[in-house]
Amino acid sequence: MADVLELELTDQSENELGAHQLSLRDAIEVLDEDDYRTFPDPTHAPRRYMIGRTRSGRLLTLIIEAIDDSGRCLLITGWSSSQAEITLYSRSGGSKYAGRPANPSDR
Repeated sequence: MADVLELELTDQSENELGAHQLSLRDAIEVLDEDDYRTFPDPTHAPRRYMIGRTRSGRLLTLIIEAIDDSGRCLLITGWSSSQAEITLYSRSGGSKYAGRPANPSDR
């Protein structure tokens, strides 16, 4: 899969985000921060986990599916990352601030 350059969503995916207390803005921040990692979804082969931070340091897990090879992906759902997802993100070279605000004054 190419880098994720654009996230597209449907009414269903927006509802899914809302059910997990996330907004489209949260998902866009993960993409904009450009410190995300993607991993295969073992239960849905074409889908991937996208784990990354928002500007405030909140670590989120988004489920995405490639639309084409240009980096366009459909956003399926997302949630606040679990401890296991935070560990996976950190071990794959994600930010040393994984799961914490990047700015110590934000703690």
